[in-house]
Amino acid sequence: PPGAGLGVLAVLARARLAGLRPPVPAVRARLEAAAAAAGLAGMYCALLDAFGPEIVGAVSAVADALTATRAAPVVVACKLGKDRTGLVCALLGLAAGAPEAAILADYGASAEATSTLPPGLGIWAAGAPAAALAAALDHLDECHGGWGAYLASHGFGAGAQAALAAALRE
Repeated sequence: PPGAGLGVLAVLARARLAGLRPPVPAVRARLEAAAAAAGLAGMYCALLDAFGPEIVGAVSAVADALTATRAAPVVVACKLGKDRTGLVCALLGLAAGAPEAAILADYGASAEATSTLPPGLGIWAAGAPAAALAAALDHLDECHGGWGAYLASHGFGAGAQAALAAALRE
């Protein structure tokens, strides 16, 4: 819904001011260290582990928007539109019942769009290899009991997942 993004930003700003989340440079340094140690796949796993409430919050926000607007499109984006966006969209696709192979193919298709990113972005400009997202989905299975359990562990339970799946299939 219009203005919803501002509400999310306000919540994040209040949390940061309250000391509940580290400042952006600290987060970036932590993710770049994970990426340096284990590549883009490592960074995705670190994102899933460290930012579950935020990632599932984005999934929940899409579900809320779909429920509120049924016919209106919903946009999911981040700075480059591949890392956090890719994880959130993968979870949305899985919730809708899309085969993992289709999700990985769709994610891999964004590699062409990210091939023209400007230099100096470090790991953020590493493209969009489907293998990185596949490793993150494997990580969800191995460390979190799968995508459904991951969503549920962060407050997006089976009922919300079923409602989201129905809305996504409409």
